[in-house]
Amino acid sequence: MKPTTTSPSKEEQEETTKKIMYFFAREIWNKRLERIPNKDQSWADRFEEMFHQKLIDYVDYAKEHNLKEKYVNERTDQS
Repeated sequence: MKPTTTSPSKEEQEETTKKIMYFFAREIWNKRLERIPNKDQSWADRFEEMFHQKLIDYVDYAKEHNLKEKYVNERTDQS
């Protein structure tokens, strides 16, 4: 008998997207103005293209809502 798998709920999918957005923003912040290798696009422009929000606006939002504590502590707690 095959194990059954369930798709993540809409809420789980949204939370996963938020985590990806947060950690991608952290990863690219210091190189945000650099061009992506082999592309005529900066990392900040890529963030905006992917998430439909300017990186600087997202960073301000993340600081205001203390997302570092939420996501980094969650990650540390799971280790």
